[in-house]
Amino acid sequence: MISENLYQLSKSHYRRIKIRVDLLSFAFTVLGSLEGNVTQGSITIDANSDIRRVADLTLVITDSSFDIGEDKKIWLDKYVQIYVGMMSLDNSIEWINMGIYLINNPSVVYNATTHTLSFQSYDLMSKLTGLRNGQLPGVPTLIPSGSSIRGSMASAISQLGGFNKFIIEDNPQDVPYDIKIEVGGYVYDIVSKLRDISPNWETFFDVDGVFHYQPISAYYDDEYIADDDILNSVVISVENNINFGNVKNVIEVFGKSLDPTRYGDIATLSGSTYSITLEDFDVITPNLTIGFTTPSDNGTVSNAKLKINDFDALPLVNEDGSSVDISESDEYFVVMSRSKLIDASTVESADYNVTATIDGNIYNLSIPSMTTWEENAVIDMKVPSMKLVLNGNKTYTISGSNVAIPSAGEVCYIKITGSSTATFIAARTPTYDLDTVSVSGLTYNVMISNLNSFKTNDIIRFESPYIEKSPSIKVNNNLACQIYDSTGSEKMELIQLSNHTYRIKIPENTGLLFLGHQQIHAEIAETNPESPFYVEKDLGRILLVLKDGEYNNIYTDKLALERAKYELYLHCRMEDTIDLTMVPLYWLDVNQKIYYTFNNVSTAYVIKNIQVDLSPSGTMKVNAIQFYPDME
Repeated sequence: MISENLYQLSKSHYRRIKIRVDLLSFAFTVLGSLEGNVTQGSITIDANSDIRRVADLTLVITDSSFDIGEDKKIWLDKYVQIYVGMMSLDNSIEWINMGIYLINNPSVVYNATTHTLSFQSYDLMSKLTGLRNGQLPGVPTLIPSGSSIRGSMASAISQLGGFNKFIIEDNPQDVPYDIKIEVGGYVYDIVSKLRDISPNWETFFDVDGVFHYQPISAYYDDEYIADDDILNSVVISVENNINFGNVKNVIEVFGKSLDPTRYGDIATLSGSTYSITLEDFDVITPNLTIGFTTPSDNGTVSNAKLKINDFDALPLVNEDGSSVDISESDEYFVVMSRSKLIDASTVESADYNVTATIDGNIYNLSIPSMTTWEENAVIDMKVPSMKLVLNGNKTYTISGSNVAIPSAGEVCYIKITGSSTATFIAARTPTYDLDTVSVSGLTYNVMISNLNSFKTNDIIRFESPYIEKSPSIKVNNNLACQIYDSTGSEKMELIQLSNHTYRIKIPENTGLLFLGHQQIHAEIAETNPESPFYVEKDLGRILLVLKDGEYNNIYTDKLALERAKYELYLHCRMEDTIDLTMVPLYWLDVNQKIYYTFNNVSTAYVIKNIQVDLSPSGTMKVNAIQFYPDME
C-alpha cells in the first residue's frame, strides 16, 4: 500500500519529479546511485509480455556516487533499480520503486558535456532469455514426467538462472510428460513450458526482483488500488473499446488422443461400478493408464468406480479429489493410477533399506529384492552426504550426520578439513568468496581458475542455490513418484537433512485419476448476460476450434476445460477494454483492480498494460479489461 502523503501528492496538479538509478550487484547490493532530471523516457509494463517491464531513459545527471563514463564496464555485470521521486513542498521526496533491470549495454550513451545519460533496460526475465545470457549448458536438459512443477520451476530459476529470491505457488499437477530442451536452449524455455502446463498461470519478476509463479486469478480478491476519488483528479481522456475483430465466444479444445497402457473393452455396469477384465494383469503400477467403454444403456452414474478383475473397485476421482459422474453411453474413457509415495515417519519398522543415488531432482532407489510394485511396503531411504566439487575434478565430502541442507539464498561457509573432506561452519573471514556456485542434487560445483585443490583450513563462502527438498523418488524401473502426507497433500520439503534416513511407504491404491475421453475434449461459451459477447445476443455464436501443436499436451478433460476458459478470457474479456490517458500514477501496476465511473456507469477493471512517459509533461496510458465476477 502507498503512503497517505504519496496519495495526496498524486492528486496534486503541481508536481516536481526526480529520477534515481541505483546500481546493484548480482547479489542485489547497492553499489552506488545517481539522481537526475528526465528529459525524455518511458517505462512500459505489459502483463501479457514475457519481459514485463521495459525502461528507456534519457536524464541529465545532477548527482552521482560512481563514474558513469560510456566506456566503463560497470554496466556489464550489474543491475539497475529505477525510482521515480515525487517532491513535497518541503523538498522531501517520496521514492516509488519502478523495478530492477538489466541494461541493454549497446544502448548506453553518456555525454560528458551535457551530463546526459541514455540507456534502455529490461526486467530480470531478460537474464533467462537469449537477450542477456540465459543459455543452458551444452547438454540437453530433461525434466521427466512425474516431476513436481513447483520444484522444477524453482530449480530452473535458482540452479540455472541464478535467482534465489522467488515465490513459487504449489501447483497440484505434476509434470505430465517429459520436457526436453535441446542444446542451445534457454532457461526461459524451461520456465515457459512449465508455466504453460496449466492455463491461466503466469511468471514474472516484481519490482523488488522477486520471481513469481502463480495463477493470474491470484489478484482477484485484492482491494481496488484506485477508484474515482483519485482517478477523477488525474484522468484526462477515456476511450471505451470493444474490439469485435478478434472475438470468439465459443471455444472448443481438442487435447491429447490418449493411448492407454491397457484397454478393458466395453464395461459391465452394476450400480455405480464399472467392471472390466484384463488378461495377465496382477499389479497396478504408477502412472498405468487403463481404457474402457461405457455400456449403451449407461444412463447417469454418480460417484463412479472401476473394478479390474478381482481387485477391489476403486473410485474414479478428478485432479482435486472430487468424485466423477459419467452420463454418456458408448463412450471411450481413460483413467490413470496416481504415482505417489507417502511419508511413513511414524511407522515402526521398514521392509527395505536403501541409499538413494541422486540424479538432479530425482532420487533413485534400486531394490533388487522388490520384484514388483508392493503396496504397503515400507522403505528406509538414506539420503547421502552433500559434496563440494572443485572445477569438476576434486571432490570433498561434507562430514557429519543429519547435516541441514541450506535453503536458497542462504549464505554458506564451508571449511576444508582434509584432502577430501569438508564441513559447514559459522560465518568467518573466507579464503574464497564466490559470486556463483551451481548445484546438482546435493553437490555444490565451484569453479576457480588455476586451482587444482583446496588447502586444509581454507574457507569457502557462497550463496546457496535452490536444492530440491521435495524430490521425485523412483523405485527400481517404475516411474518417479512424489511424496505425500497421510492427508493426501504433497509433502513439502520432506528432505531437510543429508546423511539422514527417511522412512517412506508405497500406499494402497485408493482411487484412479479420471483423465476423461480417449480424445480429450472440452467446449465452453460466453454465458454471462453482462458481457457484450454473450452468445444469446445479436452477435450469436462465433466458434474457435483449438487442436494439435501445444494442445496435444493437454491430457485430461478438466485441463482442456481450463484451457477453454482461458481462451474465452483472451478472446472475450481481453477485447472488452478501456483506455485511460492520465497524469501519471507511478505506483500503479498491471493485474491490479481499479474502479472507475464512466458515462455514469461504475465498473471494475483489471489493468493489463501501462505506458508512462517520464518527461516533465508526460502522461500515462492505462489499458484495462472489464472485471466480471466469474473471472475468478
